[in-house]
Amino acid sequence: MPPGAGAGWIALRAGELPAAPGPGEVQVFLASLDNPPWPGETLRAALEPAELARAERFHFERHRRHFIHARGLLRHLLARALGSDPHALRFAFGPQGKPGLEAPEQTGPRTLDFNLSHSGGLGVVALSDGASVGVDIEAPRAVPELLAIARQNFAAGELATLQALPAGQQPDAFLACWTRKEAFVKALGGGLSVALDSFEVSLDPRQPAQLLSSADPRHPREEFTLGANRTPEGAWTAVVVRRARASLRTFSLL
Repeated sequence: MPPGAGAGWIALRAGELPAAPGPGEVQVFLASLDNPPWPGETLRAALEPAELARAERFHFERHRRHFIHARGLLRHLLARALGSDPHALRFAFGPQGKPGLEAPEQTGPRTLDFNLSHSGGLGVVALSDGASVGVDIEAPRAVPELLAIARQNFAAGELATLQALPAGQQPDAFLACWTRKEAFVKALGGGLSVALDSFEVSLDPRQPAQLLSSADPRHPREEFTLGANRTPEGAWTAVVVRRARASLRTFSLL
């Protein structure tokens, strides 16, 4: 197990889920997409025909299964928080493609924002009390040409920090940076309109996760909370919520 992997995750079973996020709270749920916390057929039955049709467009059966399980996981977690039926939930999409609940009446008196990411057989879902939230996960792996990718996408300070690390630490630092940047972009609504080099995050795996700067005055650094962690398998995860000093709670359904 990589150093620091698994720390901070509260182990839960599907029947032990916490109440919906309270004021200022973000809940992050980690689950296996190969052995999900609900039976695969239960997760599949929660999906709409359009979601199942999208799953069928994947070439590999494993990718189809992961997509179905990830979407079903999201629906079950949202339904638990809202006191709703997973299959009854309907989604709409923002201008940059970020999904949200289609109709306010689905949430009753509650307001929720959410985000989903999956990689390498693991899925992660973030739920907030209404503040815009983004989450990302990246399975540990070699990253060919990581410095070339970083030169194209990272802020100057991120690139300098990455280059200063020993070569053996650079893949982890790259993935740590990438998840944090993806989570921030998704918290803003997602899409290509946010330049990845217009903000800077910490990436040294030995240092605490931080949003260091944001060049866009519409998105001042002080308005966000960034959290990052590693899964028991060593995957990097990050969550960003548009709320200062938000409370982040991380749960493992593995």
